[in-house]
Amino acid sequence: MSTQPKPLQDFIALFGEEYLALLAQGEALVARRGIYDVQISSGRMFARVEGETGGFVSVECAFPVLPEKKVVRLVNRIAGSALLFAHILDGEWCPELESAITQEDSWILPLSRKEVEFSLAGKPKKKLEVSSVALLLSAMERFSNDPLQVFLLFGQGREELIARIRHARRLLANQNIEVRVLESLDLRPEVLFDEKKFYEFDAKAVVAEYQLKADELPAALLRRVDPPPLMGLESSFEPELQEVYNRVTSRAQAYALQLAKEKSAAS
Repeated sequence: MSTQPKPLQDFIALFGEEYLALLAQGEALVARRGIYDVQISSGRMFARVEGETGGFVSVECAFPVLPEKKVVRLVNRIAGSALLFAHILDGEWCPELESAITQEDSWILPLSRKEVEFSLAGKPKKKLEVSSVALLLSAMERFSNDPLQVFLLFGQGREELIARIRHARRLLANQNIEVRVLESLDLRPEVLFDEKKFYEFDAKAVVAEYQLKADELPAALLRRVDPPPLMGLESSFEPELQEVYNRVTSRAQAYALQLAKEKSAAS
């Protein structure tokens, strides 16, 4: 469990000693491929596992799904951060994502053991069985390797979710189009290479730091997050934008340290 993202650890912790007592048997079942056809869908995790008398039987884990209004809230939360969206596209967990899916108004995984119901071969099971643990292990491995899989739990497939987030990003951009678009289109060299706009210096900080801003995201990454409707022509601009990005990031700490030295000398 220690290698899993914290939201997954918290979910598994709902089952306590009952889960830990069967963990070794569940891991053995997964290792010998005694579980297959793992499916994740809205409010449901399903698989087929080896039966005690041979053959395979169905095992299912069901729980309440996130209401649509909370789904919208979560989508907007992700849409508001290009960096968070980029992590999700890369299949990476990050603290911002963990925070987003564990907010009280948008928690995807169940919060209580009472919300989770297991069944084996169509028969309800109040207690965990080895097959249930094997299902949890298989699902948690998928979630750990690809956070987009978690969103299947409220019925959002990969492409559908990405499309919703991109749509939400366009709506958010339109709300501030006068400011954001004009700033983003200002490509004058004196603007592009004004390093001061990329840094925030805290005189009280022990170590000089700078804050990563959207301007510093690589052009290639931004194209993946918000593909512009240029039919591929944007690639001709990318080397120039990438050069700006590399220049800014490579000089960031040096610039911050220079500011720190000037502040120290002045005091």
